[in-house]
Amino acid sequence: MGLGIACSEFPWGVLTDRWGDRKVLLTGLGATALALLLMALWGAPGEHGVPGLGLVGAGLLLVGMLGGSVNGSSGRAVMVWFSSAERGMAMCIRQTAVPLGGAVGALILPTLAREAGFAAVYGLLSACCAISLLLTWTWLRDPEASATVVNAVAAAEAAPSPDRARL
Repeated sequence: MGLGIACSEFPWGVLTDRWGDRKVLLTGLGATALALLLMALWGAPGEHGVPGLGLVGAGLLLVGMLGGSVNGSSGRAVMVWFSSAERGMAMCIRQTAVPLGGAVGALILPTLAREAGFAAVYGLLSACCAISLLLTWTWLRDPEASATVVNAVAAAEAAPSPDRARL
């Protein structure tokens, strides 16, 4: 999963710049929920046997690549939605989500896997992504185009971009 996240950071960042935070978050969360649901169906040991290492590895790589969408787009959302006096706290809360989620997962997922199997683990994670998608759909809106935002965008577009090659 970590390799998938690392490989997808740049493409998701480019898409965030082109599509906006909301569309990238909704796309990434929806696709991640679907990938985890597919892992629950075909990537978990069950009545059909134990899936091959290649299938599980490819599935987890895909989940990481799709889930990587949240990193850049949520950071950009914080930068747009909060004033400079509020960004520090907002970024701290955003950054705390990863280790806190890992801690909650470490407490819950092993017991769930032992009691209900890996399909239940993937299913729970898929449901969490789907809930996050619904919350994002409900609360995250594209910011209004204020004069400050319009001026900042115009200044940024006028400046040379380091990720574009000049001919």
